Amino acid sequence: MSIVMDHVEPEAELRALMTLQADGIRTHAIDQIMAPYHSDAVMFDIKPPFQINGADAIREMWNQCLPYMSKAATHQEHDMQLVVDREWAYAHWLIQIRNMMPQQPDAEMWLRVTACYRRMEGRWQVVHEHCSVPFDPRNGMAVMSPNAPIEEWKPC
Repeated sequence: MSIVMDHVEPEAELRALMTLQADGIRTHAIDQIMAPYHSDAVMFDIKPPFQINGADAIREMWNQCLPYMSKAATHQEHDMQLVVDREWAYAHWLIQIRNMMPQQPDAEMWLRVTACYRRMEGRWQVVHEHCSVPFDPRNGMAVMSPNAPIEEWKPC
C-alpha cells in the first residue's frame, strides 16, 4: 500500500498519514499500519528486541503483537508536536490506550512515541520510530499512567 497525496501542505499530509496509520492499528489492518514505513526504517519498540531493522522485521513485529491487542481498545493521542520542513519531519506525542485487555477493562496504558519522517519518492516515509513506556527507576516497574501515585522522590 502506497499513499501519495498531491497538492497538500506537508503538515496536513503528515497528520493525515499518522491518522491513517493509527486507524490501521485500531482495526488491525497490517497493510495500512505498514504503509508509511521506509524499507530501511529502524524501530525501537516497547518490547524486545531493542532494535528492529527494516520494514519486513517491523511487519513481523506487528503481526506478532496484533493478536494481543483488543480491537475494542480506545487509543487517544495527546500533546502532538510536529515539526516539518521540505525533506524531514519529526513528531512526538503520547498515546493513551484503554480497554486494551478484555480481562482488565479498566486498565490503561500510556506510550510515548517519537517518529522521524523523510520525504522520498514523492511521499513521507517513517525512517525511525521510538515507542517507550516510562518506568520508576527505584523499582524498575513500568509507570502505566501519568496519574499513578508516586511517592516522594529521594536521591538515588
